Amino acid sequence: NESEHKYVEQLTSVIEVFADRAVELDESRGFPFQNIKDLKACGYTTLTLPKQYGGLGKGLYEFLLCEEKIGQYCGPTALSIGWHNGTVLQLQDGRRGWSKEVLEETFVKIANGALINRAASEPITGSPTRGGRPTTTARKVGSTYIINGRKNYTSMAPMLDLFLVSAWIEERDELGWFLIEK
Repeated sequence: NESEHKYVEQLTSVIEVFADRAVELDESRGFPFQNIKDLKACGYTTLTLPKQYGGLGKGLYEFLLCEEKIGQYCGPTALSIGWHNGTVLQLQDGRRGWSKEVLEETFVKIANGALINRAASEPITGSPTRGGRPTTTARKVGSTYIINGRKNYTSMAPMLDLFLVSAWIEERDELGWFLIEK
């Protein structure tokens, strides 16, 4: 629709410079720090954040339109920032079991510039999409958890402020996700 088209046009004016940077990033195997900073500056990191927290409140369709456009200029940037906005969108799914207070606090941090992604891939089990149980563990001590383990890959890690870390909860014999600040 016209609103989506207008937003993608505005985004394009910000990301056109990514194409020039993409060649250098490919050759140096660098991380798109400046591209992510540019996307933060224009408010793109709040694309899928609910409006009541200062976000744009866009859904999956708009998110995918924008990701496609960013990918035309710099694939690694689209992949990185896509994980952030996709995670923000997924956190809004009420079936995830997050308390309202933690979710609201997280959304306020994101509205103030925090970047988030899941940290799940491990040296031994690889990506959890293959069905492996994480070797990272969570052991409850009093009212908190002690997380012990190692993740070997998380998209956009150099710029993340918040990590959703997968860990096996020993006493419950199940997978859990833990919000950890950088």
